[in-house]
Amino acid sequence: MSVHTPGHTIDHLCLYDPEYGLLISGDHVLPSITPHISGVGNGADALHSYIQTLDLVAALDGVKLGLPAHGHPFADVPGRVQAIKEHHEERMEQLAAACEGDWSMEKLALVGERIWNLERQFNNAAGFTEKDDNLPKRLTTEPAKTGPAKGLVNGLDKMLPEYYELRGWAWRE
Repeated sequence: MSVHTPGHTIDHLCLYDPEYGLLISGDHVLPSITPHISGVGNGADALHSYIQTLDLVAALDGVKLGLPAHGHPFADVPGRVQAIKEHHEERMEQLAAACEGDWSMEKLALVGERIWNLERQFNNAAGFTEKDDNLPKRLTTEPAKTGPAKGLVNGLDKMLPEYYELRGWAWRE
């Protein structure tokens, strides 16, 4: 049985075999570390999605063994899920204390957006323009040799104006 578990990536899946009590947890539940929670493509609150799906895998009936993508197999999936949730709660409390206030994910996302915009303003003041937003020529002219993009050429020339629009920046070319 596949279980959609966004957080590490938006398309992450765990595989559960109730007959044998096996959970292939991939990068979702790791025995001794926590995965990077990707904000890219994961909606407004990737951490919230991750925590919700941790609860989902912890509630699977009869899991006897977790098989992670990194680290050793482990037996107590619900216990590990609880430890991961406590870790993230502790980190959120540390962020709130460092910021002297109650910070939601929405507020943190807003601060991140402001940082991007301030960096852009600094770069503009230093004379950089959208023409300086580029990749090495090889990456924009040669087709990818492997992977899902095999044979395709990076479309940065089409993506940058869209990125500028999404950020609310002027495209001057």
